[in-house]
Amino acid sequence: MPGYKPVKVLKHQAALLWRVIPVDPVRILIGDEIGLGKTIEAAVIARYLEKRGVKRVLLLLPRILIRQWKGELKRVGVGEVYIRELERKTVDYLRSAGFPEGYYIASIDTVKKEDFKSKIKDIEWDLIIVDEAHNIGGETLRDSLIRDLKAKHIIFLSATPHRGNTARYIGMLSHLDPSLEGMEKKLDNVEFYSATHNSLVHRRTKEVVNKLEGREVFPKCYIRAIVAKASIDEKEFADGIVDFLRELIMEVKIRNVELERTPEGLLAVILRKRVSSSPRAAIKTLKTIIENFRTKIVGDVSSDYSRVSRIFGVSYDEIDIEDDADERLNEITARYAGIFEERHIRRLQEFISLAKKIEEHDSKLETLRDVIEYHIKRGDKVIVFTEYRDTLEYLKEKLNDLNPLTICGANRDEWESILADFEREDRNLLIATDVASEGLNLQIANVVVNYEPPWTPIRLEQRIGRVWRLGQEKEVYIYNLFLGTRADLDIANALYVKILNIHAALSDTRAILGDKIHVAYEKGVGSTDQIFEPVSELGEIKIKGRRRKITEYRIALSQITGEFDELMDLIAKQIANLKEEILRKRIYPTEVAKFINDLLQRLGVFHSEEIEKLLLEVANLCSLNVRSVHEVYELLKTIDGKIPEILVMLDEKEGVDYIGIATVKFANHEMKIPIVVVENDIKMGADALKYIIEVVRKSIIPDEIYYEKQLKPALGIEIMTELKLKERFESLLRPYIEYSSKYGEIWKDVGVKGIKLEILTTILRLPSTPGNPNRYDESFRKKVEMAAIEFVKKYEEREGRVVEDRQNSMKFDFYTYPKSEKDVQEGMREGERYIEVKGHAKGAIFSILPKGEFEFARRKGDKYWLYVVYNALSDNPILVAIRDPISKLAIEKEERVRAIKEEIYKVYFKPKNY
Repeated sequence: MPGYKPVKVLKHQAALLWRVIPVDPVRILIGDEIGLGKTIEAAVIARYLEKRGVKRVLLLLPRILIRQWKGELKRVGVGEVYIRELERKTVDYLRSAGFPEGYYIASIDTVKKEDFKSKIKDIEWDLIIVDEAHNIGGETLRDSLIRDLKAKHIIFLSATPHRGNTARYIGMLSHLDPSLEGMEKKLDNVEFYSATHNSLVHRRTKEVVNKLEGREVFPKCYIRAIVAKASIDEKEFADGIVDFLRELIMEVKIRNVELERTPEGLLAVILRKRVSSSPRAAIKTLKTIIENFRTKIVGDVSSDYSRVSRIFGVSYDEIDIEDDADERLNEITARYAGIFEERHIRRLQEFISLAKKIEEHDSKLETLRDVIEYHIKRGDKVIVFTEYRDTLEYLKEKLNDLNPLTICGANRDEWESILADFEREDRNLLIATDVASEGLNLQIANVVVNYEPPWTPIRLEQRIGRVWRLGQEKEVYIYNLFLGTRADLDIANALYVKILNIHAALSDTRAILGDKIHVAYEKGVGSTDQIFEPVSELGEIKIKGRRRKITEYRIALSQITGEFDELMDLIAKQIANLKEEILRKRIYPTEVAKFINDLLQRLGVFHSEEIEKLLLEVANLCSLNVRSVHEVYELLKTIDGKIPEILVMLDEKEGVDYIGIATVKFANHEMKIPIVVVENDIKMGADALKYIIEVVRKSIIPDEIYYEKQLKPALGIEIMTELKLKERFESLLRPYIEYSSKYGEIWKDVGVKGIKLEILTTILRLPSTPGNPNRYDESFRKKVEMAAIEFVKKYEEREGRVVEDRQNSMKFDFYTYPKSEKDVQEGMREGERYIEVKGHAKGAIFSILPKGEFEFARRKGDKYWLYVVYNALSDNPILVAIRDPISKLAIEKEERVRAIKEEIYKVYFKPKNY
């Protein structure tokens, strides 16, 4: 799918998966900052939980995220047939079918309604995932829905979970742990928040991810505020509209009614926002009023206020429409146009004439063109975001020579092909509406121009997150374009300069824009927290003792009423208070990269690139498609079609290692982990994979092996393995144990309940070096040879075979056969062996066969045996017997000169294809 890349699990994502593996149930909030891959993290956890029996998963999302989730589920391997959209036209059929196993994706605002909820609330869901979970935590229909649904596992996702409302935040956590319900005041303290860190709440930033990976996973982002110089007409138009709207609503304020929920308030906000977008958008809305002002007012103000306040809400995830916003806004405008009188209409017609003049010389549009052309020349890809389709069409028309692609609600069926076009080298400009682009992964671009800068910090952070996310490889530039009118300057100075602290002079302004701009600022950041924390957390403020959302609707209305400065001062003050509260109470976890790295290293988790190289090495080595490090033991089967009991390899260090499966039992589930026991430690994950790759490359399966000391794992191996694994899992479980000791009931029985080790393969590491070469004179070599001969003879007799000494033949050392074949002629015996003995005082990487011996060995095939004795003079010699070594081992032919020139063959103790 265009825009989607294969999943590369990074360290912070692997760490989160490991943190939830030992616990049951999984009930967590993933609070990573925007762009870190929360969707993938939740999807990967869901796939893991399938191994623990999860079959039916419900995903509750804002409607505009449904498409993104479908794509991400496919990326983690969920088959399309198992992804179902739960909506009004499908729910009855799915209910009648018994909700077969799979992933059910639904708009939370559709499902929360009682008539819909009643059809699914009696279903036993195995896992519920709620995206943008900051929208729950109070006494709303969404909260009622979460409480009424039944599920063992629950995962919440939110980049801004607190939103400046402590009671709501703890209320959201109470859906994960119901024992917290109603305890908001009691739990608002450092002790409780600290206990939630890495148990209920998991949060990482881009800075932490960069440190974890040891590289710039996230390049730097430059956020810029550009104010274009406004012409006289533009100032007259924008300032005149605000003055006109102020006169309109002052008449309403005299009536002492709640202005926000009046037709005048609705239309004032709609017109203010549309005018700030483009002259084309303004003309369309003004014409709608003029064409409908004589019609009767027929709207439901309360319902329409709810719709408009969501469109101009705190964040984009509150928008619950699939089409572009201008269509809905113009419908509402038409319904309430009757509030205007003839005297107003003459003024509106004057505004239309002014807007048409501006279209011919649009200062903001010219600034946009300069920004686009500058970045296209640099080889960048640019996305221009606009709130409205009519502004999109206006920009497309005016920038047609730049060959722009467009995405909006009207061309929904063509999005995939459009995004595929945008990936081409010759297409560098995409114009997209907000409703259409929310939920799309657009990191193919690295330049974003907000043609109408967002008026809430949360919305700005969300727009930045569409390109500054995992997969972005270039430095990111975010332009917020303002016009130098009184109204726009208010927003730029209050929100972008004062609250977001974007105030450094933009150094390359003249190179980009010449003298067309009024002012330009920028701020370079490595993490969105550097600019937005806790600004984007402030979703609500207290106004005259009442909690109110910081919406674009409320900001626009305050500007018209003259209360804008007071509102901005209040926001700034409460942001400062919230920042102090978040730090003082330690509301969020502060993950330290070194701690995570140490933890992952002990679990055998490497960089994603290293793991990819290892898996590629596996494929090249034995054409085995090992998809993860948890399948490493499958590699052993590639040696001989089955997992061998014992393998032998030469190594600088002698010893015995073990490859096995550890079954770790928790309270209600267990997991099997491939491990390698090496000396007094264990290897897991990619560490184990690395070791086994070396084993597959270098080891051989002995046809027979003889040693007088026991090589089987002693009891101490099992105890050591249990202690090491328990220690590693307890470091993962510690936050849950600490949480459960003070709060809640969900993890009371958490812990490692038992570990059982099953040894699959014993790895005998034999010495590769010969020992002290100064001792190797002829008499010493003879001594080693005789010791080896005696050891082999002893072994053959112990096995009940008849031994005939054939050393005088100059071709081999022994001829042996089973006693039961005594009366069978040589050459006809099934169990006969022609044995060549090679002895080593310590070790060696090869044995030498003169030409005559080599030719004899080749002729005899599988009746010829090479017996190699290691540590021949020690109290524990080891015999490794290889049948038909010419076909199994690596051979190297060379000539050597002693008394005469002769041809010899080095038989290396390693596989033939090594």
